[in-house]
Amino acid sequence: MKKLASDQVAATLSQVGPTLRALSEENQTLKEKVATFQKRDRVEKIASHMEAKQLDPSSSREEKIAALMEHGNLEVVEKAIELSAPQIKLASVSDHPGNPSNAEDAFAAGLMDD
Repeated sequence: MKKLASDQVAATLSQVGPTLRALSEENQTLKEKVATFQKRDRVEKIASHMEAKQLDPSSSREEKIAALMEHGNLEVVEKAIELSAPQIKLASVSDHPGNPSNAEDAFAAGLMDD
């Protein structure tokens, strides 16, 4: 068995503290990145559910995702979306004549969903 001199042990021990601190900081940074990716994935799923139910149609998908990323309690948002009924556009005002059955078709399709 090889014996180490006390100065070698002291040199090795002096490197332990900074190395552990650096690894701890890196670990914390990686945990934060993983949490951000997980939240982004969850937010994208919530935005998909919102689009499927046609909630907040005036916002684009990216705007919905940005707003949800800022939201602190996603459980509440998920529950609200789960409890909400699909939004159906029954009629609209237009200068152009169109097919009057579109609203009826949209209404029937909305009733058939879920």
